[in-house]
Amino acid sequence: MVQLDGLRGIAVTLVLFHHWTSWGFNAGLGNLGVQLFFVISGFLITGILLDERVRLSEGQQRLGRALKNFHFNRVARLWPIYFLTLAAVALAGTRFAPPQDLFWHALFASNFLFLTKGEFGGDLSHFWTLAVEQQFYLFWPLVVLFVPPRRLEPITVLLVLLAPLLRWALYLSGLHNFAEFNTLPFANTDSLCMGALIAQWHRFDPNSAEVRYKLLSGAAVAAAVILVLIRATGPSLEIFEQTLYAVAFAWIVMGASTGIRGLAGRVLSFPPLLWIGLVSYGIYIYHMFMPRVVGSALRTFAAPDAVQNGPIFFILCAISTIILATMSWMMVEKPVINWRRSLRLRRSARTS
Repeated sequence: MVQLDGLRGIAVTLVLFHHWTSWGFNAGLGNLGVQLFFVISGFLITGILLDERVRLSEGQQRLGRALKNFHFNRVARLWPIYFLTLAAVALAGTRFAPPQDLFWHALFASNFLFLTKGEFGGDLSHFWTLAVEQQFYLFWPLVVLFVPPRRLEPITVLLVLLAPLLRWALYLSGLHNFAEFNTLPFANTDSLCMGALIAQWHRFDPNSAEVRYKLLSGAAVAAAVILVLIRATGPSLEIFEQTLYAVAFAWIVMGASTGIRGLAGRVLSFPPLLWIGLVSYGIYIYHMFMPRVVGSALRTFAAPDAVQNGPIFFILCAISTIILATMSWMMVEKPVINWRRSLRLRRSARTS
């Protein structure tokens, strides 16, 4: 599934263009990248949980241990650089975010913070997506591990359908800002659960899976056509577009999980893109701070205006972010992952 790293690289690149360029912001590229991340995350996390469920059914694992392992792995993967970043922001005072907001971010409640404010603000505004994922991790393992297998797929489909209906209800209630109607966890289950559906289908018998893959392929084509028609006829609401993106991205993730051939497959397997995908979590965490940091350094050295603005500035910010994310991966993320893996191997050796 190496091509999933290529998709991660594309997703985080869309986010960079959204936050660093006016045209990317106006085109809503950031939410495209975020929803692609959500589909990938739903696919991978559900796959892990389904494998845990098999071990439970075979008596190889206890429920309490399965839940503990899942959450410990998520903590080891996501928390270290998240809280190191919050600590750095706290030391910087008011430069990057209001100090009173840090409590919300530390509780992974950034989305509720911006919902109450009615808008995004500060250089931690992108943390709302990490809050959504953490909140999803609280209830989704219980669903996958407790719900009977034959009922899991229909429940997942219902959660896909729930998201646009919830966004619509919030919009009709007067919450018209994206930060108000689109940042709750159940307002994003269309993307998260489309990924979850693919993970389930991968474990169905070949005939049943093939029928569903064909249905998804047709739905993805229909979604793409509808999106083109919507954009061609004038402005539209992200409320419903987002579900269409989720369907299209699920089809792409489905292909990448088994290997896409041809030119698209070669692009997704392009080594620099794979590396960007590998360190995409760090890139996502750090990218909002880079324009200020790089801009301050350039002003200190009295760099020409052409360097402080436009494409050159974008490239400098991108290079700086990738370097920092690479250092973060090598010095923090990878060592913690290896430590967690060694703990798991030692525990397995003791119980075998």
